[in-house]
Amino acid sequence: MIRCVTLAAGLVLAMPALASAVTTFDDTLNTNVFFGTGNENEAFTVDRANGIEIGLRAKLRFDDNNQPQPIYGSQGNGTYNQPVGLPPTGFSFDPNAPTTPRWSFDWSINTTASGQSLDAFTYVIELDGDPTAGTDFSDTFDLINLPLADHSFGSETTTETSDQRTADPTEYANLIANSTVAQNSWNYEFFNGPGQLSQLAGFDPTVLGLYTIRISAFDSPGGNLLARSSIDVAVTPVPLPGALPLALAGFGMLAMVGRRCLTAA
Repeated sequence: MIRCVTLAAGLVLAMPALASAVTTFDDTLNTNVFFGTGNENEAFTVDRANGIEIGLRAKLRFDDNNQPQPIYGSQGNGTYNQPVGLPPTGFSFDPNAPTTPRWSFDWSINTTASGQSLDAFTYVIELDGDPTAGTDFSDTFDLINLPLADHSFGSETTTETSDQRTADPTEYANLIANSTVAQNSWNYEFFNGPGQLSQLAGFDPTVLGLYTIRISAFDSPGGNLLARSSIDVAVTPVPLPGALPLALAGFGMLAMVGRRCLTAA
């Protein structure tokens, strides 16, 4: 799981319209889920277009015992309901941090069907820092073409015991040049504080709201949009999963209003 990435701050790429997106919900990936251990291949919002597969999902990162759980809160339309508030202790590297939400998001990028390695394309992740139904993509950067990140790399046959990671910039460049799949699990905590991206420094996990996370693939920086997956994380006051479906009537309306179209005109 990545805590810190090194990148050029303020990277913003132009985003031409996507002619046609094929987005599926509560889907599985064409590849295994091989980042970390104990992660199931399920509940992803997936776009497959132009030989590129992009998958996103939210999940409960910290239960009442501070442990991760395969609880996604998927509403079947790209919206994932997750509980508001702070975890019991949070991450060991930053215990009791006031900016750690109980939820994280998982992502996967797969270029196998394109016949190209990961470095043949440009990828932009956009992180919404606005808890209202509006969208403020205050963090925007290329999440693959970095000097260094601790992503899991591999192919469609890679398993959680055969993925590759590195802490060496030269080897990292080699991995993106020779791999077709990259995956990771991120938490908004990773984008707060010294040494991290600063734009989400005001994020408060105790505030109810709706956050959009979007990953797009382009054929070049500022070039043609090839594939895009987007999810909304509806942060609710209801513990997952038992009482959630019955208690979300009002907040669910906000999630529906805030849901963004995945296919541009």
